[in-house]
Amino acid sequence: MDDSKITNIVVFIGGGADKTREKFGMVYWGPTKLMEYAKLYFDKRAGETSKSLYFGYLEKKDIVKKIKKLYRKNPELRVNLVGHSRGGAVAKQIATVSLLKKGIPVNLLIALDPVKPKLNIQYKIPKKKGLKNVTTFVNVFSKPIWKTGADYIAKIGGQYGIRLKDKAHHFIQTRKGHGQPIPLLNIKIEELNISSLELLINESHH
Repeated sequence: MDDSKITNIVVFIGGGADKTREKFGMVYWGPTKLMEYAKLYFDKRAGETSKSLYFGYLEKKDIVKKIKKLYRKNPELRVNLVGHSRGGAVAKQIATVSLLKKGIPVNLLIALDPVKPKLNIQYKIPKKKGLKNVTTFVNVFSKPIWKTGADYIAKIGGQYGIRLKDKAHHFIQTRKGHGQPIPLLNIKIEELNISSLELLINESHH
């Protein structure tokens, strides 16, 4: 499809060991491609004029560059970002800082249990000015009763948790595990009575 005919894009951003092989303690993980699977899951129901993309959390510059290129071809383009784990923090940063500086608004920002991109940095909470660049910000916080290795790594690595509760338009706390982006996408947003995935699908048919 000609890029100028695309009405909206949905960018899926994976976290640690999603698109890369990384070391957590003594264990090497990845690539798990969890968010690539989420993208393919979404693609089955997406609209014909919607374009979806998959990146890793380390590809921030490439993500911004790609969005800028598509937006230049179509200034009416609606931009949607979905990030999981470290990718959730990167999606938040892109939406509220990087794209704000370039004058590119974000329609949907969905952070699936975001975790700091690096252990040694401070938590970056979006400022009021940055949040104005986002029409709808959904944040999902994973707090399972029975934790797996992924849940412990998320907590140790800098899970945002309730820090974004007052910043998000819709905040969801769930018992679903950290390493399950598709189930996290399928959790219903009570105020809207639809899930984050359904929000994205509806947007793709815009």
